Amino acid sequence: MNVRILTLFDDEPIAPQPRVSNRRRAIKMEQAATPALKEEKEIPPTPQKQKTQRATKPKDKAIAASSEKSYYTIGETAEMFGVRTSHIRFWTTEFGIKVRTTRKGDRLYTPENIKLLQSINTLVKIQGYTIAGAKQKLKELKNIIVAEPQAVTVKDALLMLKENLISLLHQL
Repeated sequence: MNVRILTLFDDEPIAPQPRVSNRRRAIKMEQAATPALKEEKEIPPTPQKQKTQRATKPKDKAIAASSEKSYYTIGETAEMFGVRTSHIRFWTTEFGIKVRTTRKGDRLYTPENIKLLQSINTLVKIQGYTIAGAKQKLKELKNIIVAEPQAVTVKDALLMLKENLISLLHQL
């Protein structure tokens, strides 16, 4: 079916355009019909829905910012480490972290909790430990940290300092 529509002001007939539901496709069809106008018109980008990005990269405000506030919500904490809130919830229950909750049931994390969560995040997400392996590693680290201050008394520390000063004196 060949239909031509004449305009009142021009002698050139206008060919009817087929109905197109997609705007981009309509512009492409129009450009294909008039190749001379191809350089003049550009296809404008269509607005797309913003994709919800899954947290994969930790934010720059990790622990340095944790000393600013006394409590952080679970969303802020998850954003710090670049993980979902479900990971934080799971780690909280699995590692037995005591968290303050509001009347509404929102979890609030202290800077100490965040430091512990950072070590868990490092072990699990970055170093590739399993949950059981991360628990074991944290216990080892905790035993080392607790054992060191008890092993060295003030008297021993002063004797070691005295020996170091005497050795420095002899080097001069």
